[in-house]
Amino acid sequence: MQVHTIARQRSTSDFWEALLDGRLEGFISDLVIAEISRGDARAAQQRIAAIQAFPQYETGTQARALAQQLIDCDAVPSTESEDALHIALATIAKVDYIASWNFVHIVGPHAKRRLDENIRSLGHQPPLLATPEEIIEELRGNDYAKPN
Repeated sequence: MQVHTIARQRSTSDFWEALLDGRLEGFISDLVIAEISRGDARAAQQRIAAIQAFPQYETGTQARALAQQLIDCDAVPSTESEDALHIALATIAKVDYIASWNFVHIVGPHAKRRLDENIRSLGHQPPLLATPEEIIEELRGNDYAKPN
């Protein structure tokens, strides 16, 4: 296993620990539930059990419309409609962060800039797009990880 993979796994574990012990406030969506339900049935049950206490957002027409707008303005490729929907739902729900390891479409420098500019141009305040590692580093640097 590569060193960066091990580091990402550790950061993800630290991130989940912060969510479960209340240092970070987590939100979940019907999209995430569908994603974590895939794969090994036993592991899926464990993932679902871990998120039961989180408030849940349902994908509605406003999020679907914003997702399509993000695709139409090339902020997200048309092949990545699920990513667009995640971003749109988080934007409509006005969450502080989206945590992701998807550097190509969400947390890479160019993706962040493109999404931020386009979400703003569509009249919304974008969530901060960050890796679990970035969020944990901010949490360690501050006693509270929410932006001002």
